Amino acid sequence: MNTSKYVSHVAKFDGQNYSLWKLGLWVLLEQHDLIDIVTGGYTIPGIMEDAERDAQLAIIV
Repeated sequence: MNTSKYVSHVAKFDGQNYSLWKLGLWVLLEQHDLIDIVTGGYTIPGIMEDAERDAQLAIIV
């Protein structure tokens, strides 16, 4: 997949332009419905917290 067309509007981070770079990256993530992954609003299905997994394993054993 050629990703250059998707990121061409994002300013290259040069250590001085954080605000501009962040805005461009945020827009890119929104366009591809990826914001929830970055903000923690999405979790990978099937992955459980350690305590929850341990509790389920204790029932099986």
